[in-house]
Amino acid sequence: MLSKNAVREMIWRRMTEQKVGSLPFPLEGRIPNFKGASRAAQRVSEEKFWEGTQVIKANPDSPQRWLRERALEEGKVVYMAVPRLTKRKCFVEVKVPPTEARKASSIKGAFKYGTPVHPSEMKPIDLIVAGSVAVNHLGERVGKGGGYSDLELAIAHEFELLDEDVPIITTVHDIQVLHERLQQEPHDIIVHHVFTPTTVVRCQSSRKKTILLHWDRLDESKIKKIPILSELKRMRA
Repeated sequence: MLSKNAVREMIWRRMTEQKVGSLPFPLEGRIPNFKGASRAAQRVSEEKFWEGTQVIKANPDSPQRWLRERALEEGKVVYMAVPRLTKRKCFVEVKVPPTEARKASSIKGAFKYGTPVHPSEMKPIDLIVAGSVAVNHLGERVGKGGGYSDLELAIAHEFELLDEDVPIITTVHDIQVLHERLQQEPHDIIVHHVFTPTTVVRCQSSRKKTILLHWDRLDESKIKKIPILSELKRMRA
């Protein structure tokens, strides 16, 4: 089983060597953008579940911008998290006229056109879009290492914004899809569908997806830095 750090370094190196990455560079330290990201997003939009999706929780990274733009063009609501969840209103709700979809789909644009919201003000989520450095056929995923994607979803779950059946998808380059098992922690999410420029992977995992706040893995310093965690802790007291 490969460690997460080993996987990240391997994928960033392979993508750089094979020149399949795209701006921004360098690829290291981020969810890497890739050539063909628009085609991967197109594959998502061809799925039956996409048509019925009205509210999306999406990551803010460059390769998934195509998907955020398409969602906004179609009048869907897109939620993105405030970086590192440093605000009590820790999400941004984006819903704009189709003509503004391209501008509003970027990180900067989301904060310009979007509205900061507390989780209690959010609509129930139909679809989760996650950024990935690597993923395998079991849906095991490796992000860039901050741990915030899993935490954002756990917070949404605490406010009953999503259930265990909400689809989780990711778009990646084919190079990022591995057959090896990947190191996983109890809080790590499982991806249901992987979309690449050339194919769709339907993930088959024997591990049940759980989207829960694992308080035993959150130290007090992190809780104090994230207002919504402090609030949830008070609510549980």
